[in-house]
Amino acid sequence: MADTQSDAAGGRRWSRENFSCSDEVWGAAKKKWGQQLRQYPTWTGWLEAALAEKTARTRQKLGISTFEPAPDRLPPGRRTPPDQAGTRPRRSFSCSVEVWQDARNAWWAEAESYPAWSDWAEEAVAEKAESDERSTQSESTEDKISSKTS
Repeated sequence: MADTQSDAAGGRRWSRENFSCSDEVWGAAKKKWGQQLRQYPTWTGWLEAALAEKTARTRQKLGISTFEPAPDRLPPGRRTPPDQAGTRPRRSFSCSVEVWQDARNAWWAEAESYPAWSDWAEEAVAEKAESDERSTQSESTEDKISSKTS
């Protein structure tokens, strides 16, 4: 079970969590976060945003406002190895208990498409890095266009 702590000031509960993620996706995400330090001063904040954004997209896609709770552990017969089993290092970080639970519940709603939690979580991180990359590129293009027309 994860080690849970509370933030006295904000009342949020934090827990040390982990999932498997390829070096390629993790490195791209860290690079993207480094470019967004004003928006996400902490790596945890960026990762939480990735999980929360994918959770919101899953809610919208499935038309579900409240997900069934995901089991803490899958029974032995139900476990399916992640897509890149054994090749992705475990990545640990501190995460809000609520964000983590919501993300796992969203994954569980899509478990037929994502048999392993790490597949869903890695995709959330990759999607955030890619979507932020696209928005940064379009902002840069808009800045160039407006400076030429001004």
